[in-house]
Amino acid sequence: METEVKEMVIHSIYKSYPYFNGVKPTVRKKQITRFGFFKQTAYQFTFKTQGKAPDGTKIEQRLVVTASENGRILKTITSR
Repeated sequence: METEVKEMVIHSIYKSYPYFNGVKPTVRKKQITRFGFFKQTAYQFTFKTQGKAPDGTKIEQRLVVTASENGRILKTITSR
């Protein structure tokens, strides 16, 4: 995946999830199966940050985004 495409995905996530703005993700290459037989290379972006609960307890927040090689976001998973 080209750097421009990665930056485009990251900027899109910052726009949709402002509380992850400025967090640098870890990026991992993976193979996914689409429609039961079609294998495709995708990239998994993992964003991690910590927030605070009203009682002061630290809460880890995660956002995992799977994107295709051309930058299309395929799946987004967030923690509570």
